[in-house]
Amino acid sequence: MKEIHPAHLLKRLTALIIDLCVLFLIGYILNILLEKPILALGNYKILIGILISTLYFTGFHSALGKGQTLGKRIFGFQVIKLDGNYLSLGEAFLRSIIFTVPYCLSDLLSINSENSIGVFEFLRHTIIPGSLFIN
Repeated sequence: MKEIHPAHLLKRLTALIIDLCVLFLIGYILNILLEKPILALGNYKILIGILISTLYFTGFHSALGKGQTLGKRIFGFQVIKLDGNYLSLGEAFLRSIIFTVPYCLSDLLSINSENSIGVFEFLRHTIIPGSLFIN
């Protein structure tokens, strides 16, 4: 059996930043093309982002994407099982949910909040202001 070594942390983080930039561009383009329907969703538009990021990571981390997102492809590594096989769509979906839910849960739980303060901000007694200047 071929010995498998994990990718270096710095390369993994850089690949993730590239993937997040790709997701940002997808969201930006969708916002330009579908501005009115997206604005009509109000605070629920975060659900579109969760769906897009989940589909992105599920597809690319599975056998369909050969375990490589764009960022991972640039650095030449991939997500595989310990036996060397690619993840099934179900396994990749579970991995994507585990990856995206902790961050997005904060935003989802703040949807009905008048001040839109997320769970993490509330627990840490912090806030992410909407503008640079606070009165």
